[in-house]
Amino acid sequence: MFGTFRFSLALAVVFYHLGVSTWLGPYAVFSFYVLSGFLMTLILEQRYGYCFAGLVDFALSRGLRIFPLYWLTLLMAVATALTVDPKALFEGGRGTMGGWFSELFIVGLRLEPDSRGSLVCQAWSLSVEIIFYLLIALSLSRWWASTMAWVIISWGWVIRMFLQIGADAKWDMFWWQVYAGLAGGAMAFSIGALGCKLCHCVPVMCLVRASWVGLPLWCANFFFPNHLWGGAFYLGFFANVVLSAGAVVCLWAVGEILVVRDGRWRCDAALGALSYPIYLVHNLVIRWVRKVDIEGVAVCVEVAIIVVMVLCVRWAMDKVVGERFEQLRMRFRRKGPEAAV
Repeated sequence: MFGTFRFSLALAVVFYHLGVSTWLGPYAVFSFYVLSGFLMTLILEQRYGYCFAGLVDFALSRGLRIFPLYWLTLLMAVATALTVDPKALFEGGRGTMGGWFSELFIVGLRLEPDSRGSLVCQAWSLSVEIIFYLLIALSLSRWWASTMAWVIISWGWVIRMFLQIGADAKWDMFWWQVYAGLAGGAMAFSIGALGCKLCHCVPVMCLVRASWVGLPLWCANFFFPNHLWGGAFYLGFFANVVLSAGAVVCLWAVGEILVVRDGRWRCDAALGALSYPIYLVHNLVIRWVRKVDIEGVAVCVEVAIIVVMVLCVRWAMDKVVGERFEQLRMRFRRKGPEAAV
């Protein structure tokens, strides 16, 4: 079930960058963070373990998942910049070796309100993900006590920022510090890890029954926050983080039942495999299509063209890089839970 969930989130980010909504992208990014916190805790507990050999395999598997497709996307972004705007290759710190090192290895990349940022627009969120992958591997969510402490500290940190900055009505400042910084990532990853811990305490069938409430609530908040919160964007944002944790736990439970009854659902795994390349490459495709600037094309037609092109580029990326590196990754990926990660 996680594959379909991830694919839906990736498409939500695409539609956000197409200007279809003002909230789908940020909500989807934090739902991704929650899911990552859950899955990384789960696979370290059930697949890799916290021994040295397990952590090495975990790091190699994650690296082979993230970097080959990222480097291919970066290469396409460099080629696009050379033809469209060569000056972009030297902006945002890329005029130095350190800047290109950060770009290549996704180290310390940030999303700034007045900066063009990375050549791969989504790289800042990958930088956040990698930091928390490392912290989870170093046992941040290994025990109940450490996980609870992480949740309390991270949520307390964000709420304190909210109260301090909100008192001055500087909502934009709060938004950029939380959304684009480590504070928001810690908040979302921690509650995802807590959801994983709760799965060990609650019977699966109870969680399956709860999904009849949890999943519709998440969908309602995700797609219709203005109707629920009357335009209070930040309330819907916090609710999305909490409801995403509930949705992830419910999807895990439903997935456990499906695996027992029907085996692994191949369609779900295939959709999950599409999510990361789509997330990486969609902004480039949007830029290519809008550079042509065809007059008289309806928005819905433009959206359809871009989505089809994103899927085609993703297929080509998979043929060039994805399949080869996925086979190599399987050597380090240990047996464990059937979630597509």
